[in-house]
Amino acid sequence: MNMRESRRNAAQQGRAARGPRARWALAATGAALVVLVPGAVAAVADTGGGRADGGRADGAGRPPGHGTKLPAPPQMRALDFMLGSYKCMDTPPGGGEQIENYITTKRDIGGHYLDSAMVTPDLVVGRRVFGWNPVDRRFMSEYHDDWGVQGNSYSEGWKNGHLIFTGTVKLVKKPSPTGNAEGVEVNVKDDMVILSRNHYTNTQTTSVPGGISVQHFYDCRK
Repeated sequence: MNMRESRRNAAQQGRAARGPRARWALAATGAALVVLVPGAVAAVADTGGGRADGGRADGAGRPPGHGTKLPAPPQMRALDFMLGSYKCMDTPPGGGEQIENYITTKRDIGGHYLDSAMVTPDLVVGRRVFGWNPVDRRFMSEYHDDWGVQGNSYSEGWKNGHLIFTGTVKLVKKPSPTGNAEGVEVNVKDDMVILSRNHYTNTQTTSVPGGISVQHFYDCRK
C-alpha cells in the first residue's frame, strides 16, 4: 500500500467524526547566526536588526523582511511557474479514483525561497520549500506534513524540458497523537514539465529501496 492509499483509508475511517474540513496554519520564526572563520567574523542578523558586536543596527525594530538587501539568486526565476494557486488532480497507479490537491506557492525571504502550502482535503496538510544552494549549485526542496512525513530532494535544474528532483522521504504508515509511529524511508522522484503558462504536470515516482515502485501523475492548473 502506498503513502496516499494508506492516508486515504485512515481519512475515510475518521471522516464521520471529523467532518469535511481541512485546517492549516502558517508560522515563521527569525534567528541570528554568527559564523566564525579564521581571521574574520561574519554575522547574519535577525529581523530585529541584531549585530555581531552586540549593538543594534540602524533601523532596529523594523518589520520582518528588512533584514537583508541581498537579492534573490537569479536561478530562482526558473521556478516561477510554481507561483500562485493550483488545483492538482492526482491520478493513482492503475487509473484509480482521482484525488484533488490544492497548492498555493509564494515567494519567501525576499524571493530566496518559494513556500508551497499543500492541502489534500480530509487527508493531509503539508508544506514544501524550494530554494537554491549556491555552494552545491543546485536546487533544494524540503517537505513536511501533519502526518510527520519529512523529505529532502535536489535538482540540477531544467534539462530537455524537464525539472527533476530526486531524494528520500521518511513515510509514516499511520499517524498517532502520541508522537510515535512506524514508517519507512523511500526514494522519491518528481519529474515536472510545463505545458503552458498556467498548466504543468508532475510525474512522481516513489520507490522502496530494493523493492517496488509506485507512480502518481499530477495535472496542475490554475
